Amino acid sequence: MEALHKDAGNESHLASMMKLTLTTMIVSNSTGLKVRAQVFREAREGIVRCRRSGRNTGKWNLDQTTYKSLCEVVAAFDRQLNQAPFYEFMLADEEMTALLARRDESRAK
Repeated sequence: MEALHKDAGNESHLASMMKLTLTTMIVSNSTGLKVRAQVFREAREGIVRCRRSGRNTGKWNLDQTTYKSLCEVVAAFDRQLNQAPFYEFMLADEEMTALLARRDESRAK
């Protein structure tokens, strides 16, 4: 996240932040360790903006609003790691894998 904040990031860094955001959102929904929905929305929208900009300009950097939202996501993920059962993270990973498979299937058609 810091690499993206300091104009030293790349698409791989951005993908990691998206995965962290989605994992945190899924675990939040399944465990009751809630985070404001607006935080996830702002993070996702900011990641999309950064991706679009990065692909057009080659610069992968987060705006301040996205950075703040991702700081909240990272803090929530840290709390989840301390409080949620490990299997919740396994289930979240399985759910993301299934979503990506369905997306890839629909793109192939």
